[in-house]
Amino acid sequence: MARFLDRLRPERADLLDLAFGLVLAALGVIGFRTVFSGGEELWVGIPAVLVGGATGYVLARFRVALLPATAVAILVFLLLGGPVALHHRAVAGVLPSPSAVTGLADGTVNGWKQLLTSLPPAGDAGDLLAVPYLCGYAGGLLTIALAVRFPRRSWCALPPAAVLAVSVLMGTKRPASLLLQGVVFAALTLAWVAIRHQRARTVAHRSVSRSRLATAGALLAVSALCGVVIGPRLPGAQSEDRFVLRDEVEPPWNPLTEPSPLISYRNYTDQDVREDPILTATGLPDGARLRIASMDAYSGTVWQATGDGSLLAGEYQRVGAEIPGDGRGREAEVEIEIRKPEGVWVPLGGDVTSLRFEGDRAARLGDDLRLSVQTDTAAVPSELQAGDRYRFTADFVEAPDDAALADAELDPRFRVQAADDVPPDFVSRGAEWARDQATPIGEMVAIADGLQTEGAYTDGGEEANPVSPPGHSLRRLLDFIDIEQPFGNGEQFAAAQGLLARTRGVPARVVMGFVNESGQRRVTFRGEDLEAWIEVPVAGYGWVAIDGTPPEDQLPDPQKQPRSKTDNPEPQPPPPTTIPPPTSIPEDLKPQDPDEEEKDDSGGGVPAWLLVAATVVGAPVVVLGATAGLVVLLKRRRRDRRRTHGSPSERVAGSFSELVDYARDRGDPVPPRTTRAELSTVLGTAGVGAVAERADTAVFGAADPTDDDIDAAWDESATARRAMAADLDRKGRVLAAVNPTSLRSDR
Repeated sequence: MARFLDRLRPERADLLDLAFGLVLAALGVIGFRTVFSGGEELWVGIPAVLVGGATGYVLARFRVALLPATAVAILVFLLLGGPVALHHRAVAGVLPSPSAVTGLADGTVNGWKQLLTSLPPAGDAGDLLAVPYLCGYAGGLLTIALAVRFPRRSWCALPPAAVLAVSVLMGTKRPASLLLQGVVFAALTLAWVAIRHQRARTVAHRSVSRSRLATAGALLAVSALCGVVIGPRLPGAQSEDRFVLRDEVEPPWNPLTEPSPLISYRNYTDQDVREDPILTATGLPDGARLRIASMDAYSGTVWQATGDGSLLAGEYQRVGAEIPGDGRGREAEVEIEIRKPEGVWVPLGGDVTSLRFEGDRAARLGDDLRLSVQTDTAAVPSELQAGDRYRFTADFVEAPDDAALADAELDPRFRVQAADDVPPDFVSRGAEWARDQATPIGEMVAIADGLQTEGAYTDGGEEANPVSPPGHSLRRLLDFIDIEQPFGNGEQFAAAQGLLARTRGVPARVVMGFVNESGQRRVTFRGEDLEAWIEVPVAGYGWVAIDGTPPEDQLPDPQKQPRSKTDNPEPQPPPPTTIPPPTSIPEDLKPQDPDEEEKDDSGGGVPAWLLVAATVVGAPVVVLGATAGLVVLLKRRRRDRRRTHGSPSERVAGSFSELVDYARDRGDPVPPRTTRAELSTVLGTAGVGAVAERADTAVFGAADPTDDDIDAAWDESATARRAMAADLDRKGRVLAAVNPTSLRSDR
């Protein structure tokens, strides 16, 4: 035992190496501060550095061979991962457990992507702390092991530099500390390398001149001062943004893969389910709104949540214990208990600043949660279940009354520009209701008032008069807006209100949810309580709700006729001039004698009626056939061009584009701005995923595909296309072949 301890006893040079190495590795871990909420990177990363340094020192002092040393290092890493990093998985928070080992292994492999797609600060959510634990442990172990094992080399300075680089790349554009990560780290590294270099020199006199030490210290001090004071002021110092990996990584969950929340409106309000309790909210302020989902884009068929990262749509990311907010409004804590879940959406309200789940599924739901800070809406791809509970804190801003709102200004971050792709029916109706309002927000208030005043409410049903069909496609909304008394429920009114806002150049989001109109602290919302409205950005208030749905007791009048078109009559063409019949029949048009007609008929000529029928029926058939043939020819030409023209990677990618175009021609929904892997999931046909993977490899791979790769890609595409065609009957296959939809979208 004494010999063992003697061998471990550090010498003076070892103590110096331990001090420099551990401090530098700890400075590298500090870079994770920007992605965690406060201190997690320190109370996980620094103990990990110490554990890794101790392990590396022991292995180096005993000169353990590489393979056994690697096994010991991994064993220590797994055993101490729970007590150091994953306390929620450790037994009593301090003892190793199988769950901690499993979580550590998963966090080591998948934590990198999860951390990059989590909204800072991540806090201690899930197993994300496995990342700084791994970096600290590996940095401390390799730094000390190299320093002790190779005392005459400076390789030991590389691991701390690598940890620093990783923490910067995994962080945000805002550095954790320019002083610690820049000046102090560089100064300590230079000093350590210089000391080790001096130690390796063979000189006659071992003593070091005090003047040389003083000179070296002065140079380091001057360099540090120049770096801190003068460096940021040099020309070009601020010319480029800080490069971080999270800007290059796309979040894994895309709301476009989910059906529009608004189409499920009648799943809540139909007669047989309207009394069903949906959720219970405790602590929701009086008059506050609880959003189920926020939809920012209209496809012509449905309103959708795109999550494209814009100010209007936001981006759905993982979040930690704390969520950045605007800091306006009164804070409240709200508890939600799900009674009847519907889809992936997590009802929230106000400007959310924290969110945590409770119960048996809390850990899983917390890991799955994706939240958009801009829209303050969230989703759990694994879907909520009855009995799930969660708490969130939020700042609730008291909305101004209609008079004050009408005088408010639009948020200056949004430019007012009327959309040019909205049907003229909405443009004219929006202009009629907006009248001469002084501000865009005032126009929105006036349009909402027009909808409430002239519209009528009905949830449809078999006994409704008139019948109000569900949905909010453009055809349904044109029928809705083009009558004197628009009627429907919140789905149609909110969807139409969103399009009316676009005609006035106002950015708007369509929102579906509940409103605490009772003022009670604890309220249970039922299906009949569901509402829909729009939100617009108002300067000084944030996103403010404007509701244009009339009250439920304002029923439609079946006697109302379609809106009159005489207010703005369009010029009509003059009536055709009447030509009086001739007073006599020309000789060449006189009917023949019956005997002559019989003679002509008996001569075997084609009957006149057959010629007329052939002209009336045959001409359209010929035109349609020629058009269909032209469509098929253009598609074949496009397919040949994709296969034979362009770079090899473009030719392989064209095989997948061919499948996407065929899906469009079949009538399948093809979400915009989605990756090939996501599109293959949406199409859902066997073989499409393989074609997408091959196309991604060709486009993003290091080597260009060969001719054999191109032929294989198109063979797989043809097989997948046949599988897609097998789902259709003969009529469907013919219609898909002559459908020109994909030609209009071809670029």
